[in-house]
Amino acid sequence: MHLVYNPYMLLPLFAMLMAVFLWIRGWRYHSSRMGKTYLVLMGVLAWWSLAVVMEHWNQGLAPKIFWIKMSYFGIVCLPVAWLIFTAQYTGREKMVDGPQCFSAVYRSSDYPDYGLDQQHVSPDVERHLAGYQY
Repeated sequence: MHLVYNPYMLLPLFAMLMAVFLWIRGWRYHSSRMGKTYLVLMGVLAWWSLAVVMEHWNQGLAPKIFWIKMSYFGIVCLPVAWLIFTAQYTGREKMVDGPQCFSAVYRSSDYPDYGLDQQHVSPDVERHLAGYQY
């Protein structure tokens, strides 16, 4: 694993540090239902940011693909955690109880299957862009 500094990793690194800081600050509310959701939200954000930092930090293709796949956990869980958090904050917890929340997670979890497992990801770009006018 060859690690190289990349200036594009600074913003995700800052986001990760802020998410960890806010997670630590929010720990005092971990006994409440909304506090638990907040901790999950900040934890998922920190994980996603860490995966993006590691993706930019690594130079080889295999580690980059590994960290891209690890970032899908955050990509999938963050909107669902945000939806649950906002529903709890606004007093609409019944909107996300049971089947509705499961349905949102299930629908968003099939996103990563769009080509990262293929050995060669090289679509015919000209064929796809032929219908667009510049």
